[in-house]
Amino acid sequence: RSCSDVFRVDGLTANLLDSHAHSFVVIRPNWEQIRERRDHFLREKYVEDHITIYNSEFPREFFWVRLRLGLGGSEEFSSVFHRRSSAFARLEQFVCSFIPRFLRFWSSVTQIGEDGGQGHWTLERADQHPDYRQLLLDMHYATDELIYYALKDPSDSVIALARTLYGFVQGHPAFSPGPESNEDGLAGAEQLPFVGTWKGQLRHFLSYFPDRVEYFRDLGHDGASAPLET
Repeated sequence: RSCSDVFRVDGLTANLLDSHAHSFVVIRPNWEQIRERRDHFLREKYVEDHITIYNSEFPREFFWVRLRLGLGGSEEFSSVFHRRSSAFARLEQFVCSFIPRFLRFWSSVTQIGEDGGQGHWTLERADQHPDYRQLLLDMHYATDELIYYALKDPSDSVIALARTLYGFVQGHPAFSPGPESNEDGLAGAEQLPFVGTWKGQLRHFLSYFPDRVEYFRDLGHDGASAPLET
């Protein structure tokens, strides 16, 4: 996955690499974008970004490829992230575009038509929906990008953006208990195996920032540190 506007990534087809053969990814500076922001980059003395490569079957398997280009002979790179940077704007845009897609998807699988026909998806079959895997991969990507930039952010800008995202995920009715509980006290969606994957995103995020648990506690996070499922 790449949202970079200063590096071009060639060799990806629909964001997928062939898992059964050797694949090549060619990364080049986007000189047009760099020239347009020439003054900014000359002040900073470098260009920095990254791409993420996932195992699409197991999104918790991934690695970051950091991309750095020194300008003016600079060999020093700062790890500080600025809210006014284009990277934050891209991150914010991705989160803001993900939320309505997330809401539309879960609305479509929890609302069954009057005829109850095969064209309708129930909550129990949500993980079999053709759009489910891509939405889940996008959720993992959002969490991983939030972690990546929050680790570099001296302010609370990324943390606040994360709270916005997880507020929608944690509080969505599709993942809330139903009116009838079983003997374990679980009800409705909480019994479904994939719910832990979605609600576990916040837990995974906070495993990097344990000092921020209180900031998210009202979203339903109890501070537990169980591993994130896939």
